[in-house]
Amino acid sequence: MYKVVLVDDEELFLEGFKKMIDWPSYGFEITASFSNANNALHFLMENPADLVITDIKMPFMDGLEFSRQLRGMKPDLDIMILSGYSDFEYARKAIQHRVNNYLLKPVDVNELALTLMDLREKLDEMNDTEITIGTSAGYYNDLVDGIKKNIQRNYRTISLESIALDTKMSTNYVSKIFKKVSGQNFSDYLLEVKMTNALRLIGNGDLKIYEIAYMIGYDNPKNFTRAFKKYWGHSPWEYKENGFKK
Repeated sequence: MYKVVLVDDEELFLEGFKKMIDWPSYGFEITASFSNANNALHFLMENPADLVITDIKMPFMDGLEFSRQLRGMKPDLDIMILSGYSDFEYARKAIQHRVNNYLLKPVDVNELALTLMDLREKLDEMNDTEITIGTSAGYYNDLVDGIKKNIQRNYRTISLESIALDTKMSTNYVSKIFKKVSGQNFSDYLLEVKMTNALRLIGNGDLKIYEIAYMIGYDNPKNFTRAFKKYWGHSPWEYKENGFKK
């Protein structure tokens, strides 16, 4: 999980923001929150973080000055500014301090979710080895295990696109994570599950080939026959009549 620190002088907003989305499902966890920037700076001097989300207008030290000092301490840290102002001058200053994202209040939950999805992909690509080692390994292993179980339950209709929607990731990213953790391409695993179930259904002896084709996700029986023969080396009819060793 990537570590998030929140900074906003409105404590009621902080509590609501924490509950706005399911942070772990996007790969993030909120490790600390502060109602003033000075306390946040002291915390960040001694504690790791991957993302800081800060309000722009706060007493004593505003979000822009906080971002400037934070950038000097941690050049690679991602910073997201929240603001009730759409004024170009605020946005220009945020860009000067290399703020990564600038969201307007009231925060739109969909915009926040999309921003976190993009950020997680960027962080994962920068820290690629964390997919297989370190504290992120368990998260990605659980993710891929969940995808596999989903495929086993829904192999007839499931697709890379539907998995991407469920996991709040891009199709390219799902494919990359699945391959890295499992050692197998998503499409190859899906085909394996389909063909194994096809073999089981043919072995039962009660179903016609076109019925089996439909049951495992092929609307065209000819496409199923070609895929089956390519995978197993025999046609469905050969197996139905004579059987063969896997």
